[in-house]
Amino acid sequence: MNYRLSNTAGKETIERALNLKFKYPYLYKPKTIIDGLKEVSIPIITMENDSEISHAIRGILPNNYTGKWSKFQNRINTLTVEDNKLYDHILYEEAIMERRCIVLATGFYTSYLDHGKLKSYLVKNPDNTLLYIAGIYNKTKDGFITCSIVTNKQWAHDARIKNLNDSAPIILNRNFYNTWLNPNTDQADLKIILGNSTLNCEDMQLVLA
Repeated sequence: MNYRLSNTAGKETIERALNLKFKYPYLYKPKTIIDGLKEVSIPIITMENDSEISHAIRGILPNNYTGKWSKFQNRINTLTVEDNKLYDHILYEEAIMERRCIVLATGFYTSYLDHGKLKSYLVKNPDNTLLYIAGIYNKTKDGFITCSIVTNKQWAHDARIKNLNDSAPIILNRNFYNTWLNPNTDQADLKIILGNSTLNCEDMQLVLA
């Protein structure tokens, strides 16, 4: 995937799908392109408040960070994190055990080369329903939530999809939602969940973007 997401679902559609309400409903607006290289907020469900839909700035910052998002992201891009870096990296090792989240989107973008030109696909469900993406989060000193999407190399050897970056977001199985958000879930079970992404390119619709 590249750094862009898509979320075209209406607020009421998301709330009905999850049987949850937005904590700050007026912050949410559907967008075809959500550019992660800009400081943007996306809807998530957090471990500490799984009874509401919260908003987070994409691109995790250190817990209790006091500086600017842009300054940190210019030094280290944290829009995504590979699953194999979660447990031994200073930015992620505490968050994966204590601050997991579900990122809500209807699609994500991949980039590829076509006769020397850079092009993109939007990857989404054919019926435009939500994708429930594994994520981790921290809170800044002033209380803002920042998050990263967890990815793996699921598409590294799949010739059916064109993807310059062979990483793909880990889509959670609905049977694992509560376990993913449960603070008592241990590392072994987390690895099982992350190893069972429901993302299957045969089932997805690829739209030239």
